[in-house]
Amino acid sequence: MVRLTRVVIPGVPRHVSQRWSSARAHLKGNDDSLGKVAPMLALARDWRRLLNSATTEQQIRVFREHERIGRALGDDDFQARLEKQLGRVLRRQRPGSKKATPG
Repeated sequence: MVRLTRVVIPGVPRHVSQRWSSARAHLKGNDDSLGKVAPMLALARDWRRLLNSATTEQQIRVFREHERIGRALGDDDFQARLEKQLGRVLRRQRPGSKKATPG
């Protein structure tokens, strides 16, 4: 397999110069061959500020922990909405066997 040369442009962040990144389309506000920008622009209007914002070590640790265990990262309202949409429990439950309800 032929490997493409990495493009490095001085003064341009890597996430903008990468061939398969949608960052350029989001910054311009125009759809491209990778996808439609409207859904993400509805969540974050100022993409330049978002892409240039710093992520703290604590945030990276939390992201990695949730990625490792496969749990959704968000507040209780967000997780409740996801559970309702998916029709399944996503939040951590008590470990062990569930007690049978008398009946």
